[in-house]
Amino acid sequence: MKKCYERFAFTLAEVLITLGVIGVVAALTMPALISNYRRHITAVKLKKIYTVMNQAINMSMAHNGPYENWYQKGFTSIEDAEDWFEEYIGKYLNIVKITNDPDPCRTDGNFLIYFPDGSILRASATQPDYTLVTDVKALNSEISRRRGYNEFVFRFDPFNTAYQAHYKKGFEPQDYTANSTREQLITGCQAKGGAIFNEDCTENIDIISNNYCTKLIQLDGWEIKDDYPVKF
Repeated sequence: MKKCYERFAFTLAEVLITLGVIGVVAALTMPALISNYRRHITAVKLKKIYTVMNQAINMSMAHNGPYENWYQKGFTSIEDAEDWFEEYIGKYLNIVKITNDPDPCRTDGNFLIYFPDGSILRASATQPDYTLVTDVKALNSEISRRRGYNEFVFRFDPFNTAYQAHYKKGFEPQDYTANSTREQLITGCQAKGGAIFNEDCTENIDIISNNYCTKLIQLDGWEIKDDYPVKF
């Protein structure tokens, strides 16, 4: 006598409903996962450049003496600024290349320092500011540049007594004062200011400058917390 076996299977409708539920869950969770990943990668790059630059400065001091003796006030050209950087800091770093900033709207003598991990440090020939660019796309358009998102401001200004937050210190995130509170940094991380340029290089001042976002991330232990003002 033959035995009959009943076979059970999902119907097409059940499969479609299941896929639909999975799609909804993915749509709800993926943006948060991607945002958390971007925040983590960004924080890692910030901590790395902070460590690498200060290690280079310490190695340079071992060869060139205290950094108070390095200062050359008022470079006459971007070439002078690049030569100074390579002499006192660059030779102690693992650098892929150094080029001039191709942005035609920036005439203050910026140059770009490329690192093996894809990070780019924009240095100014006229100011002691360094901006870490975490995404190369930010170099192609002013609209793509967002402080606190893909650009983060540091400062190496140990020579200037007017800036106590940086006087006699190494490569540090730009700060208000030597004792800025977290509340002050959050406010500064979402403050209006800065400059953005159109294709004809017309300046339009009404953007978020976010100069103090880097310091906020450092204060939070090189993490980008949930209340960080700039959304990823």
